[in-house]
Amino acid sequence: MIKSIICKIRVLMALVLVILLMCLVITGCDEESQKVEDVSQTQAPSTIEEPTKEPTQVIADTSMYVNVIDDIISKDNGNEDCFSGMLYDLDNNGVEELIVVHSIPGYMGDETVSTFGIVVCSVYTIADGEAKCLLEEKEIYREIAGPDGDVSIIEKDGQTLMKIFMESGETSGPHMHRGGTHTYYAYSNDDFAVKNLVEYDYYTTDDSYEISYNESSGVIDGEDVSYYEVEEYVNDCEVLYKMKYVYPDRENEHLLLSLREELAE
Repeated sequence: MIKSIICKIRVLMALVLVILLMCLVITGCDEESQKVEDVSQTQAPSTIEEPTKEPTQVIADTSMYVNVIDDIISKDNGNEDCFSGMLYDLDNNGVEELIVVHSIPGYMGDETVSTFGIVVCSVYTIADGEAKCLLEEKEIYREIAGPDGDVSIIEKDGQTLMKIFMESGETSGPHMHRGGTHTYYAYSNDDFAVKNLVEYDYYTTDDSYEISYNESSGVIDGEDVSYYEVEEYVNDCEVLYKMKYVYPDRENEHLLLSLREELAE
């Protein structure tokens, strides 16, 4: 009887021991699994660095402008010594635009007249392997009524712009009256368009050539402003280059014929 009881106790103890061992094994597996999970959560994900893409370099053969220049010269009557031209990358894409200040014969209606010429500006770029016109013979001024004007490349509010300036009117006498415009062009994303327009009229005082500010005024992008505001707006920029229609007896640092020779080499 006693032996039977002892055997049962031993069997029971063995079962308890087996259960304890199984609990220890299961607990150990859970802890190890938790450690693996914690490591996987804290470990930084693997990243694959993509190769840095170099900016696409636009290559353009500016010698294509030679034919454009020849065509411009052929439209006038021997005044090519007065023409100005330069290359400048207006949209900063690696392609230099051709900017030309030149003249074309004067006209009235459909009839060409030889008594005066029209000073104009034309702008070209190179796209799809050929010269493309961005601005064709934009009138700056007619060679009458004491005109003045130029084309300049400026930096204004962090942007590169091309500006066409023109002015005409009375050239002498008391209370002289003149007026003009400053037209700002921006070129980006293949779009060459007017960005800002300043129009103005001014009078001089009766006894000098000083501006009579009380009588002078302007308009900036459709908004009426004082002449003081016109001056402030126009002067608030950095002029990088300036080109004019320059008569043969004056020095021209941007002579179009010189530029043509450089491009043809």
